[in-house]
Amino acid sequence: MRYLIVASALLLAPAAQAQTQFSFGMSSSGTSIGFNMPVYPDLMLVPGSPVYYDPQVTANYFFYDGLYWLYQGDEWYASSWYDGP
Repeated sequence: MRYLIVASALLLAPAAQAQTQFSFGMSSSGTSIGFNMPVYPDLMLVPGSPVYYDPQVTANYFFYDGLYWLYQGDEWYASSWYDGP
């Protein structure tokens, strides 16, 4: 159910322009996935869902159920902290 809600948020969240460099910790293979959130995100609620997103971030980056989620390269990554790992 968690994945369905986050996937739904991808479709509902508006695309926003930002000039931010990203580097989100390490993937399960121990390599960097190239996502860096240098400051705490300014999260907004996706209407009608329990998912939050940062409208200033152009990546598929969300907060749901106590975890920060990133969808990149057909894979989901999750972290308990906003900048990984």
